[in-house]
Amino acid sequence: MIAYLKKNPSALYIACVLLFIPAYFINLGLMPLLADEGTRAIVAIEMLFSGNYWVPTINGEFYYRKPPVFNWIIVTLFKLTGNFSELMIRIPSVVPLFFYGLTIYLWVKRYLGKKTAFLSAVMFVTCGRIIIYASLLGHIDILYSWVTFMSFIAIWEYYKKEKWLLLFVVSYFLSAAAFLMKGLPTILFQGITLTVFFLYQKQLKKLFSWQHLAGISIFFLLVGGYFWKYSQYNELTGWVVELWDQSGQRTPLDKKWYESVLHLFTFPLEQLGHLAPWSLLVFFCFRKGFIKEVKSHPFLLFLSVVFIVNIPVYWISPGALPRYMFMLYPLFFIVVAYAYSEGPDKTPVLRKWIENILLGATVIATLGLWAVPFMDVDVPFMFLKTGSLFIASAVCIWLYIQLKDYRFLSLTLIILIMRIGFNWFILPYRHQVSPEVYHKSEAIKIAQKTMGRELTKHPGTPINHVSSYYIEAVRGDILFNSGDWKDYKIHPLGSEENDQCFINDSMKIKYENMTLYLYNCLEEN
Repeated sequence: MIAYLKKNPSALYIACVLLFIPAYFINLGLMPLLADEGTRAIVAIEMLFSGNYWVPTINGEFYYRKPPVFNWIIVTLFKLTGNFSELMIRIPSVVPLFFYGLTIYLWVKRYLGKKTAFLSAVMFVTCGRIIIYASLLGHIDILYSWVTFMSFIAIWEYYKKEKWLLLFVVSYFLSAAAFLMKGLPTILFQGITLTVFFLYQKQLKKLFSWQHLAGISIFFLLVGGYFWKYSQYNELTGWVVELWDQSGQRTPLDKKWYESVLHLFTFPLEQLGHLAPWSLLVFFCFRKGFIKEVKSHPFLLFLSVVFIVNIPVYWISPGALPRYMFMLYPLFFIVVAYAYSEGPDKTPVLRKWIENILLGATVIATLGLWAVPFMDVDVPFMFLKTGSLFIASAVCIWLYIQLKDYRFLSLTLIILIMRIGFNWFILPYRHQVSPEVYHKSEAIKIAQKTMGRELTKHPGTPINHVSSYYIEAVRGDILFNSGDWKDYKIHPLGSEENDQCFINDSMKIKYENMTLYLYNCLEEN
């Protein structure tokens, strides 16, 4: 078997690709909506119910924090499937992750070969932050980052061919698409990258060319076109205020000075944690002569420049979340993958240490699988699943030891096997103990009780977006804000008296574990 794999390593590559599907899709829709998923979902479902796809709303009121392109994708899935489940909301995040990885591979292999390209792609797709958090949630950031990453590709490829019009038109087209997903951060990426890269290449005059003006025109045509259409329904003032306000959030302007200073020191370590286990390979970048190699390699130099000029924005921002940097992580990983692919023979002691650390971690994780049967969670075929994962991981550890030149593939397989275990065991456990499950059931209870009658929410009632979404999804209509007392109304207890209404039921919401009350104001009562 070892002799065969040494001659035919493609079998390991294929195994990795095939394992991605169960690793990222088993139980993907099990958990209720979490974090910002509720916001993305409720905006999408209200577009569907209202028939107005230009104006984002939440509880019928204008929503300005994000333009609607990501919501359009969710709405499309809603309409195609007739399904409002959590899976439909997460597919627009997880499926682009596969295309993102494929994009990294196809681009990098042109300059650094298939082996380094594959390593670059799997490092991103299986790094800690992606595999145990981002790939489980229906957030904008993976799709947004993929589009932004492709704008980096367009800048490099057309610069290399001196196709200036295509460089600016394509990169600004992609930037416009990204802006219509997430807003102002896109302008920062495009502006910083173009300015510094052309300045470094001593071609700053290109930024004052008619080709650049054409690219900017494409951006304003697409973005301006959307806002012109929006203005037919509502004033644009809210967008200006909200987008500007968001640009200052999570920055030093929004935090205390000592938080900003502390963040300068903790940021690199935090990122290495999010990029684990592959971040260990960064030590290969410190070998003698590596920086000189990067400077002499135009492709690696471009990646390094783009990363270096964009990362400070987040380094000085104490509130910046890792998902905001998903377009920069591949740039880091590509350079690290090159350092690892070219460096082991030059640094044999370092290679031994790092690969032994990774081996030890995989052994501990594999043995740790046998703790699963003792978890207080009901999973069908618990011992069979645990044993299967243990054997598969043990085989990969054996391959890791035997196939020295393809250890990264064995490590990738082990990571994916552990993710399958996470899907089989940890997600059901979370579903059993998570308060979000209870909050979902509470919202559904209210929705079912009020079916066929009007239900409104009193203005200012602090119901979170997830609970609002489940109520709307079950009832099939928008939970509007209203000050009128009629039919059914969700209201905080004691904030207003009404002799013609009485409390019919209650619901718990996530916000401070607060209880809201369902008032029955029907005439027959």
